[in-house]
Amino acid sequence: MQGVYEGYGGNFTTIDYKTPHWNMLANIEKNVYQFSAAKNWHQLRDLTSALRDGDKIRSFSDFEKVARKVLDEYNGYMRPEYNTAVSGALNAAKWVEFEKNKRSMPNLKYVTVGDTRVRLEHQLLDGIIRPKDDSFWGTHYPPLAWNCRCTALELPGNDEVTPADKIPYVEIPKMFQVNLAKENLVFPKGSPYFDGCPKSALKEGTSLIPPKEK
Repeated sequence: MQGVYEGYGGNFTTIDYKTPHWNMLANIEKNVYQFSAAKNWHQLRDLTSALRDGDKIRSFSDFEKVARKVLDEYNGYMRPEYNTAVSGALNAAKWVEFEKNKRSMPNLKYVTVGDTRVRLEHQLLDGIIRPKDDSFWGTHYPPLAWNCRCTALELPGNDEVTPADKIPYVEIPKMFQVNLAKENLVFPKGSPYFDGCPKSALKEGTSLIPPKEK
């Protein structure tokens, strides 16, 4: 949630609960807790499986070696997950403003950070302008991948919209082919962590959300 607060530019003590921003942040918080619960469930499942080697119970020394590999693998995703929480929250906060300003600023422009680390696929999208209600933003609103740093800028209606036949086809991971901000999410529902995770685990994760003063 620290990554979310950083990206969103505020937290529950600085945002008025009567505003759309409060609702957006509350839904994002639920998503983060469920994502964490799902990740924890998969990690515990893999650690439990590591107790056995076929039909035999592993000795502690053998189990420890396998368990450390499991933990290293899950911990290795921590930085991309944090970065995505920051990026997703940033773009979610922007989306709330985009919706509010739709009449005076009807268009959006896809923007990268412009450095050498930008993916080629995202470079190809840089500068594309489409109406806010266009289906393009249903599948191309950032973030479009783990560690994606892209964003969007709103523009008035007198800007030239990119023709549909001039929009390049780019490969986007299936789980990110969704407008996360519009869905009030920072982690996509298509994440492998959610796959197979029982609803009871997600509910338990949600129950851990701390109460808030309004």
